[in-house]
Amino acid sequence: MEVIQDKQSMERAWRDAGGKTVVIAFISYRCGYCKRFMPFLDSLCLKMPGVIFKKVDVNSSEYRRISGADNEQVMKTLLELGN
Repeated sequence: MEVIQDKQSMERAWRDAGGKTVVIAFISYRCGYCKRFMPFLDSLCLKMPGVIFKKVDVNSSEYRRISGADNEQVMKTLLELGN
């Protein structure tokens, strides 16, 4: 599963998806819940080849620009978008 590093790669994910659904997982590699959730998400990638899965590290310096989270009080976990 590709890690989205910046806003350009996020935009490219939407553009290149065609008509596929894109699921973005917002995770922290330091978070216990995220560490337990990732194997499940990885299994979904294998079971659902028609869906594009990406992840964003919420501890990244680019997180707020990638997610549009400037005024958020709660962090996103999953974001699903259909094209």
